[in-house]
Amino acid sequence: MTNINLSSDDLIQNETTSLVQGIEYLDEDESINGISKFRQKKYEKKLKINLLIFISIAVVFIFVGILLTTKVFSHPQDTSNQILQEPVGVFYIVNDFHINLQYEIEFNQKQIIKFRNTSLYYIKLIRLLWKNGVKKIANEITENDFIILLGDMPAHFIYDENLNEETITNVSAEFRKYMPTIPMFPLIGNGECFPDYELNFTKNNSRLQLLASIYSQYDFLQNGTSQMETFQTGGYYRISLDELFGKRNYGGNQLAQVNSDLIILNSIYYSQQHEPTTWPNGTVPTDPVDQLAWLETQLIDIKNSGKTAMIFLHIPPGGNAYSDEANWFEIYEQPYLDLVYKYSDVITAQFSGHFHTDDFRAQINGTNYYSSLISPAVTPDHFTNPAFRKITYNISTGEILDYYQYFFDLHQMNAQTLNNNFTINWIEGYTFTQAYQKPNLSPQSLYQAIQEIIQNPIDFAFWSIRHTVFYVADRSAYDCSLVFVENSNFFNCVANAYDDEIVSLDLIRSKRKEL
Repeated sequence: MTNINLSSDDLIQNETTSLVQGIEYLDEDESINGISKFRQKKYEKKLKINLLIFISIAVVFIFVGILLTTKVFSHPQDTSNQILQEPVGVFYIVNDFHINLQYEIEFNQKQIIKFRNTSLYYIKLIRLLWKNGVKKIANEITENDFIILLGDMPAHFIYDENLNEETITNVSAEFRKYMPTIPMFPLIGNGECFPDYELNFTKNNSRLQLLASIYSQYDFLQNGTSQMETFQTGGYYRISLDELFGKRNYGGNQLAQVNSDLIILNSIYYSQQHEPTTWPNGTVPTDPVDQLAWLETQLIDIKNSGKTAMIFLHIPPGGNAYSDEANWFEIYEQPYLDLVYKYSDVITAQFSGHFHTDDFRAQINGTNYYSSLISPAVTPDHFTNPAFRKITYNISTGEILDYYQYFFDLHQMNAQTLNNNFTINWIEGYTFTQAYQKPNLSPQSLYQAIQEIIQNPIDFAFWSIRHTVFYVADRSAYDCSLVFVENSNFFNCVANAYDDEIVSLDLIRSKRKEL
């Protein structure tokens, strides 16, 4: 028996010994009839294929390793540094304070509990909450930032017009006190009307004049300006940020200019709860105070100027799941949506409040789209934790990059109160891009996030807890049930809990006899 000698050109010696062990050894007689050569070529071919497969796998592993080290496969949020290389602007949104100065004067804590039957601290601490929130923003904000006051400074059902006016004045003054040089842009919510939701269709009416006078402390609303003219006409105006800020340093090595305008709208006229005392000519106008016509004119001008627009309004169109109601009259909703779709290449985002919850909307209409970010409230009266929001945007394009959701934990506050160690601590709850695994807040990103929420029960569950700003009603009852197994201990724990909803707690206690 002799070994077949394979040439070094065909085989890799030494290193590949294990790969060629399967080659058979042939008798010299077999090599005479050509079988040896046939088998030799067959196994040489198989060996080459094995070597090629081995080398290919090695190359793939090396390539994947290179990709991973360069973060090509990283989470979209990990690429934020690439986005942030461009100049980034910041603004804050604060809305739905629902403050009534009278409550703090007239009611003690026990009376408050009986009066509201919602959050124990709803009245007593709401003023402390928003004042502390103002200080929190003041400590973080820079001269390049601005603030949107998205409406509803006064509480509902204030039947004294002077008290309503005083509330708006005091809230505005508090912001100016801590941030005297920061641009602030208020808009009209239903709480700024008197009575609630009531605002005449007539232009330059007395209520608009009153609000214009109060808001004149925000430097932009001065006599003789286009903003003052349109605000007095119908409660709407436009701010050109490039004119306001000029060229500034936004953290880069060169000056940058904001290429986006703000459009502040008055959505009260479109609300189904709007109750005007005066109807022009006894009919419902198709375009109250000519706001929609004005809006299209502004969008055309912004588009021709090569800029983009952000739209702000207190009450958004569409439905409200909290009350299971539609927000706008259809006679106004469809024309507005038509404008948004028509100029969706100009509008980077819409911002609103009113719902008191953390929410967003996105809808695709062919090549056009609608998107809206809905900010949660400072007040906890819709069973949410108090909150405000910080937005980041691209200076050059106006694209909304992310938002940071700040909130105050009512349950933690109650626990601290029991220990006589009460402090107000605003927490950064989450950022949109991290929570929803999206690179930004473009309409496409919002739309994808919505599809994931409605199709995946886990995504829906996470969305729902953010929807209430991490608030869980009667959380103490859950805590007690987790800790105590015995009925007596459980109910004793619940009875001594200082929770947020006494109505629900009373209901739990009433169930005691049924167990």
